[in-house]
Amino acid sequence: MTTPILFFGGKGGVGKTTLAAATALGLAQLGRRTLLISTDPAHSLSDLLDQPLGDQATNVAANLWVRELDPDAAREHYLAAVKDNIRRFAAPEFLREAERQVELAGMHPGATESALFEALCRQLDELEQWDHIIVDTAPTGHTLHLLTLPESMQAWTQALLAHQLDARPGNLPERDDPRRRARDLLQARQDLFQRTRTRLQDPRLTGFVLVVNDDRLSVSEGVRARETLERARVSIPALIINRTVRPESQVREAVESRFPKLTQVVVPAAETTPQGLADLKRLAVYLQDAGLIH
Repeated sequence: MTTPILFFGGKGGVGKTTLAAATALGLAQLGRRTLLISTDPAHSLSDLLDQPLGDQATNVAANLWVRELDPDAAREHYLAAVKDNIRRFAAPEFLREAERQVELAGMHPGATESALFEALCRQLDELEQWDHIIVDTAPTGHTLHLLTLPESMQAWTQALLAHQLDARPGNLPERDDPRRRARDLLQARQDLFQRTRTRLQDPRLTGFVLVVNDDRLSVSEGVRARETLERARVSIPALIINRTVRPESQVREAVESRFPKLTQVVVPAAETTPQGLADLKRLAVYLQDAGLIH
C-alpha cells in the first residue's frame, strides 16, 4: 500500500502538482479517505481542478479533500499566538516593546516559512483522520528546507524550554505561575516537532516521490534532492520521469546511472496538459498500472 504520507517534489514546472493530484484521486477511487494538501504559494491546484480552493479542506470528489495552505494566513495565525502568549506572560512595562519586536520578526521571510511548516506539522498531526495525506510541494529548494526544519525548530524550542526551566520560580502556585504555563506551551510545541520528525523518518509512514523531466537540469536537481533527502533519512519510494518523448527504454537507460537502486516510473508527455478530474482519472489509472498507487 502507498505510504500514509506521500510528498511530491522536484524542480519548478516538472508536473509534480498534476502527479500529486492524480495519485490522490487514484487513492480516493480505491475507497481511501485522502487529503491532498499544497504547500506551494503558487496555488496551482485550484486551476488544475477547475474549482476554487482555500485553506480549509474542500471535498472535490468521493473520498478526496483538497487544502491549499495559505502562507500569509499561517504567518498571521503564528504571530497572533505569539502575541497572545506575550500578553499572558510578559510584565506590563515590557508588553508594547515585546509586541513591536514580534511584528518586526514577522516581516522576516523565515517567519512565514516557520509558520507554514508548523501549519503542515499540525495537519500531519491529524493523520488519524485520513488514510492518506498527499503533499504537493513548492519547488525543490524550499521543500527540502521545510523537511529539514524539524531539527532547527526543535533546537530553538529546546533552548527556550531550557531557559524557562532555569528561571527562578515565581511566588504564585504552580498551576498559576506564568513560567509554568510558558513551559507547557513550549513543551507542546517541542512534542509536535518531535512527532513530525519521527513521521518523516519512518518509511512505513512517509515517502517522498521525486519528479524530474527528461532533461539535464531537472535530472541534476533531482540528484541533489535525493542526496539531501537521504541525509535527512526520508524514504524515496519512486522517481517519476515525467513528460517524456523518447522511448521508455532510452529514458530508463539514461537515468539509471544517475539514480541507482531507485524505482522508476516513466510518464509519456500528453498531447494536452491535464485539466480537471476526467484527465486526472486517466493519469491515475496509468500510475496505478505502473505500481505507484497500490
